[in-house]
Amino acid sequence: MISQKLHQKIRSYVKVLQRFADRFWYPPLIGILAALDNFVIVVPNDGILISSSMLIPRRWFVLALSVAVGSTVGVLSLAAVVEFQGLPLILEIYPGLNESQTWKLAFDFKL
Repeated sequence: MISQKLHQKIRSYVKVLQRFADRFWYPPLIGILAALDNFVIVVPNDGILISSSMLIPRRWFVLALSVAVGSTVGVLSLAAVVEFQGLPLILEIYPGLNESQTWKLAFDFKL
């Protein structure tokens, strides 16, 4: 039920955001959203990029480049946070992460 409400909220925010797809500040904004997606896992970057590219086809490359650069900056920022603050900070932000099957598989693969 909560996830359905969150899904509807995100969908409405994306529709509002798409009204501004032709503005000069839109590509940097979706780049920032792509960077934030590495920290908050509810930003639908693919949906925003695809729908924005369909709304304004002539700017598809700029939009894709903005999302790619934003994602890269986000990943580097997350890596820097983990490097300087350590894994306990990540586990504090995402409780139960180290108990997931994916975490255990990755940990076993590392060894």
